[in-house]
Amino acid sequence: MMEITEKIKKATLEATFDVFEKMFFIFLEPSEDASDDYDMETCIRFRGGCLSGSIRMLFTKSLAEGMTRNLLNLDAAPSEQQTADCVKEAVNMVCGNFLSILEGKKVFDLSIPEFSGKPLKYIENPGFHKVDLISDEGSLCLVIGISDP
Repeated sequence: MMEITEKIKKATLEATFDVFEKMFFIFLEPSEDASDDYDMETCIRFRGGCLSGSIRMLFTKSLAEGMTRNLLNLDAAPSEQQTADCVKEAVNMVCGNFLSILEGKKVFDLSIPEFSGKPLKYIENPGFHKVDLISDEGSLCLVIGISDP
């Protein structure tokens, strides 16, 4: 089980770093000082190959707005809709990268990303993998749930 957990964590970090650096010009690093003070969340579900599950991403407002400003090349603060759309696109891209790292060229069905302005608190669950990240812009938490299809 530990080998699978490490493989999922490695794929999560690789996929997230790649998307955030290339698309949002945000440089994240793992954090042991996890915040529980997130302002919004987005979630996507996937099914296919040998896997099914979900990825939840919890954002601080400062990180989500920084990503949106960078992606859209905005000088002013982004609107709430622009920020919601940006974080939904982020979870979509991270999920796609994550699955291609884990499963290669297998085909997956992805749900439409969902957005919530008030994230649920994360409760420790042995079936989920949690990764906490931080940047100069703010904090991010990824919660990955994997199961057999």
